[in-house]
Amino acid sequence: MKQKILGKSCLAIVAAALTFTGASTVHADEVTGGNKEQRDETLIEQTQDTDLFDSSKSVYSDILDEDFNAAVQSAVAGMSAGETLDISFDSSRPILSKKSLEAIKAKGTVTEIYDVVSSESTKTKSTRMPGIVTIKQVKNTSSDFNPLVTANTNTAAADKLKNAGVKHFFTVSTSGEAGTKLPGSTEIFAYAMCNMGDFDLNNDDDLYGYYYQEPDGRFVELGEDDYYVNYEERDNGTVQTAYTLNNCTLHGTYVFTEGKIPSSALASGYTGLSNSSGTWYYYKNGTVDKSYTGLCKYNGSWWYVKNGKIDFSATTLCKYNGSWWYVKNGKIDFSATTLCKYNGSWWYVQGGKVNFNAATLCKYNGSWFYVSGGQVRFNATGLCKYNGSWFYVQGGKVNFGATTLCKYNGNWFYVQGGVVKFKTTLCKYNGTWWYVKNGVLNTSTTLCKYNNSWFAVSGGKVAWGYTGNMKYNGGTFKVVNGIVRF
Repeated sequence: MKQKILGKSCLAIVAAALTFTGASTVHADEVTGGNKEQRDETLIEQTQDTDLFDSSKSVYSDILDEDFNAAVQSAVAGMSAGETLDISFDSSRPILSKKSLEAIKAKGTVTEIYDVVSSESTKTKSTRMPGIVTIKQVKNTSSDFNPLVTANTNTAAADKLKNAGVKHFFTVSTSGEAGTKLPGSTEIFAYAMCNMGDFDLNNDDDLYGYYYQEPDGRFVELGEDDYYVNYEERDNGTVQTAYTLNNCTLHGTYVFTEGKIPSSALASGYTGLSNSSGTWYYYKNGTVDKSYTGLCKYNGSWWYVKNGKIDFSATTLCKYNGSWWYVKNGKIDFSATTLCKYNGSWWYVQGGKVNFNAATLCKYNGSWFYVSGGQVRFNATGLCKYNGSWFYVQGGKVNFGATTLCKYNGNWFYVQGGVVKFKTTLCKYNGTWWYVKNGVLNTSTTLCKYNNSWFAVSGGKVAWGYTGNMKYNGGTFKVVNGIVRF
């Protein structure tokens, strides 16, 4: 709702004041021994036609008086239990502590923090604006609150407006990371000290307010009751213009424009991801789509959305455009070659997506698993070639403790330590000792050395019942019960 408030006033340049309705009151004379009456009288005189300052409820501080500030902090710290407010100053700005916010929340009171007039203002930019930040109802007490209002300092928002063809505008930004929560429903009363952004400050007939969503660079239109313009006629005949934002819940940048922002720049026509109060939601045509579960590309990365918001805890597979993609911590990991469990099965991921043609081994959690058709085959026992070697798979994974024979493609191969060894030796399998030549079971009749002994082989098996002579490599050897006797 846009409205004009006409009256006569002269805004005092006050460093910081904090109102804590219903709490203990600390005045200047209580903390410094100074002339409270003179100080209050001056403040009341300077703001005689406004209700900005209430001398019965406020703590006043002159930022140039460090001793006074220290005294204020000391006195406040000495308040009775349940009514303590911690006030400190950072670069002459008041800080409302987390403890104070918790006290305000508990008492259900309202607090106002007055920022200061800065000398850092130019015709088009103010790195610090005079204004009032009113927290209507404290809900968020996660951290200290250090209020600061600046004008036309968000160049990204300004560039977006210019690119959208908006010529007359200015921006008001709060301290804190954009999209994070303010302590509660907040009113920001900001004085416009100069003609910023080539904006006609004295015409509110075509005034519109928006919130700038930093992540996607789009604007959300505010409700008619969420902003208005104030005009205050001073004694000298000049007009002081101020803009009030109602019901703010997020830190960030708010925009006033002369004329509407084109719909192409608004979030209302936006389909994609956007951050709201620290949560990333999936929007479809400007509305959160809680029914959507899938992938969405944002800033060059692909994110996993579950029920309308990014699930950063998710490690899963997700189908998109005919392929199944590997999601780790809510984001597709295109570098991943691994296994992933999905719907009770384990799948082989290569380059961030399931490779359904793969027949290979894959290491996962210290074990090597056998993959066929892109899926771990836990019922498989056989051989698998990997990186030039043949490995013995038993129950779907490599058995590095195995020394055995394994049939593959019609031949029986010798496995030692889980790997096929292409050597000549003996191997016990299913109660029988077999002759292996160059890694493959051989049905020859010969002698074979094993563990420093020589054994007689007949038809590929050790001839334990044979006693007699056998020729080998041009010599004749005596065999007793299958063992050569020298």
